[in-house]
Amino acid sequence: MFRLYKPPLLGEEHDGEKKEKETEEKERRETRERQATLGREREAKKKNIEAEERIEERKEREIRKEQHKRLRFLKIIKS
Repeated sequence: MFRLYKPPLLGEEHDGEKKEKETEEKERRETRERQATLGREREAKKKNIEAEERIEERKEREIRKEQHKRLRFLKIIKS
């Protein structure tokens, strides 16, 4: 029926305070996890962009190399 108020023992917290602190800690943990996830996603995007840029550079080098070969071949044929 009625619950008698029992003051917390030394070192113990009141149930409401304890639940509140647990909730706050849970929210902080979730926030840290979200921030970490966002950070990892940003890093992954940066790495993907860098990888795409390297691929494009490699393709451009290959194209230039092929053009150079063609020019040399044409010079040989002309002479």
